[in-house]
Order: sequence, then C-alpha cells, then structure tokens
Amino acid sequence: PEVNVKWEAWGNRNNPAVLLCPSLSVSSHARSTAEDPTAGWWENIIGAGKAIDSEQFYVVCASNLGSPFGSTSPLSNGPDGKPYGPRFPQITPRDQAQAFLGLLDEIGVGRLHAVIGASLGGCTAIEVAASDPDRVERLLTIASTARSTAGSAALRHVQRDAIRLDPKYKNGNYTPDQPPLDGLRLARQLGMITYRSLEEFRQRFKGNLGVPTDGSIGFAAANKEALPFDVERYLRHTAEKFAGKFDANCFLTLSLCSDLMDVARGSENFAAGVGRIGKNTKTLVIGVENDMIIPYAEQLAFYTVLRSLGRDVNVIQHSSIYGHDSFFVEEHLFAPAIRKFLSGDLI
Repeated sequence: PEVNVKWEAWGNRNNPAVLLCPSLSVSSHARSTAEDPTAGWWENIIGAGKAIDSEQFYVVCASNLGSPFGSTSPLSNGPDGKPYGPRFPQITPRDQAQAFLGLLDEIGVGRLHAVIGASLGGCTAIEVAASDPDRVERLLTIASTARSTAGSAALRHVQRDAIRLDPKYKNGNYTPDQPPLDGLRLARQLGMITYRSLEEFRQRFKGNLGVPTDGSIGFAAANKEALPFDVERYLRHTAEKFAGKFDANCFLTLSLCSDLMDVARGSENFAAGVGRIGKNTKTLVIGVENDMIIPYAEQLAFYTVLRSLGRDVNVIQHSSIYGHDSFFVEEHLFAPAIRKFLSGDLI
C-alpha cells in the first residue's frame, strides 16, 4: 500500500548518506533546521563537526509509520476518508524498514554509508541492513535487539493494558476531544520506570521520597492520591508532557511493533535471520549495563551470532544510571564511538 513518510535531512546531498531511524517516542526532527529551529532529539550528535558530521555526511531521518509525527498512522485517513484509528494495520520493524528504503529510493539516495538506530530505531536499522544487504556499508545499533524477548514484551503489555482499560479508550474509537489520556499517562509512567534505573531514581531524589517529617501527612495518608512523594510528581509531570504530544492508538501500534521485532522471521533459525545482513556490512552494537527494557545480554547475543558468522563486528557496553534512556540523556557517552565508527576507525 502507498504510505506517506515524513522526513528531514541535514548536509549536502552529494555526500555519503547516513539513515537515522528514530525510537518510539520521537520524530524525524533529530536536529534543528532552518525551517524548524527547535532543538532536535539528537541535537548534540548531528551537525557540523559533531559525531554525525553534517559537513561530511548527508543525514536523513524519517518519522516512524504509526507515529503521530507526520508519517501514515492511525491518525491518517483511510481509503474511506475517515481516520484509521484502531483499523490501522499492525506493522513490524521490517515494515518500517521497507517504508524507509522506499523513501530513500524516492529521494534518490542509493548506497548508505551507515544506518543508525536506538531502541525501536535500532530494530528498524537491523531490518534495513537485512532487507537490502548490498546497500548498507555500516550498521550501528544502540540499546536495541534483533529479537524481542518475553521480559520486554511483558513490560510493554502492561503499558498497553493501561490504555485499553481506560474507559475513554472505547476499543480505539475515541474522539479527538475525548482521548484516553489517563491510560496514556499511566503507560508513560510505567515506561519511565523501566527506561531509567533504580540508581537514577535514588540519586535524583537523594534517597528521599520528599514526604514531610513533621507529622503533617496523617490526613494525606488517608487520601492515597494526596501523598506528596517527589517521585510521584516527577512521573506525573513527564507523563503529562508525553500525553500532550502522543496518541493512544499510535502508542499501541508502535509498542506492539517493538514486540514483533524478529530478524529471523521467515528464516530457518536466529543465525540464518542475522545472516541476512550483508557479509561486507560492518556492525557496531552498543548496549547499556543498566538497561531494564532491553538488557545488554540481548545486544551481546546479536553480536555473538554476527561474530560466529565471521562478520566485522564490535560490541561496546556503557554504564549509565539513565539505563535505556541514556542515549537521549548522556549523548557524550555515545558520541566518540559513533564518530570513530563512521570514520572507519572502530572496526
């Protein structure tokens, strides 16, 4: 089917191309542009002289299918002229990859110097490399997986149930003025707990819940909604910001998309699926020690199979209290390896 893919680009089109695949919660706006000067989600990674150097590379980033950021999604009109809503087809990272490869064909980008992605974006990057192996010179994944596992799926299942159990969800047939915001907020709060680490919460709140010590919480304790924990306020604030920019059906679509990651789908086994990636593709796998949602063991498994197949591959483990979210929060941890990998010095 025909789809629209929202995209942005930085650098000279004649330079080697780098495709950047976004994670679940972000758009094609990875860096500011003349048209949109607001800071992008990887503002400190992309740009002149930065790790992904826009003076050296032509950098393309596209919004995910199913997201509320301009590509075809549950918010788009279907063939009947009405929004797809819950009728939107369930997509996989392989579908995302096919859409992005189609975009590259459409805009005249052939060979890729690299495809890069973190989290869900890393899944898409793997599928790009596996779907068009002769096109991709380098593959870089961060906090990602080649095959989703039960633990990650369990966490995302609870998030999806939070939305589906909101009375306003109405099986996905909610109206724009009455969205299931309570469910979406709760899903995001659950996500924030798994995207970070327990140590990050301990340091952020100095080991203190922020409850008054003067005995004034007696009444508040009777009203369970009124307990003034700092961590509660933090989670609710971040959830409120997320719910203001996202859509429930989009979240459900992309959450399940993450669970459906399996590079070996249609292959004889996992090794055969990983082996779809080109023999000459150089790969860098980066994991995070404190990642609760996609543990480092999953990155190590992907690396180990690639290595067993005789591929040029390296693996790096970072330690960060920000866990899965560290590629957003601590860009300086990842920038040196990204720069070296793109220049050919790391493999």
